[in-house]
Amino acid sequence: MKHCIKLENGIEILHSNKPKDRQYLWNTMMEFRVGSWMLENTDPKAKFILDCTWTQDQGDFTFNNASFEFKENRGALSSGYISLEVLNTTKCEPSGLLKSVNDQVNYFLMYFPVYRNYNGHNSDLMDTMLLFKTNELYHWVRNRDEITASNNNTQNSNALCYKVPARYITDCESFKELIIKQWHIPEYELKAIDIPTQLYGLFKDE
Repeated sequence: MKHCIKLENGIEILHSNKPKDRQYLWNTMMEFRVGSWMLENTDPKAKFILDCTWTQDQGDFTFNNASFEFKENRGALSSGYISLEVLNTTKCEPSGLLKSVNDQVNYFLMYFPVYRNYNGHNSDLMDTMLLFKTNELYHWVRNRDEITASNNNTQNSNALCYKVPARYITDCESFKELIIKQWHIPEYELKAIDIPTQLYGLFKDE
């Protein structure tokens, strides 16, 4: 059963009776910050609802009734690859992009904070957020012969991921056509957005 917390600024947070594991807190904080940033910078009158339930069958949040799945892809621009998870190999079930397709989530939102001075280079890259239509992104990835899915780690892998070259953001016309919106948002700007105390209470204590 879903319950709703209504914040003073109009943002709503859906949650379950059972608290979520602490390991999901950081991701949820980023989802709240990204949604709050969109609310302030794209449509201040929009309805922003963050989903902190266990099921999350409509993505991580909704914005004006459109559903969004959010993924932070830390270091992708520096390391050279965008990782798109499609299968949780521990639970043997769809996850990430494929789960979003199955749940009919409208949009897939990815944020790429840059590792500064990664291996002594790429210090000129900017933190970037890209917006895609979920279905279009998935079908593009699975139909590219040069892109294959592989384990996310050599050891103790728990996910199967497509690896998309980060240079495609600027060098691949068909990938560029998938991008609906692109923003350059410094990570410090997102981290400056306060997290409501009610959100912390939805997670188990450490």
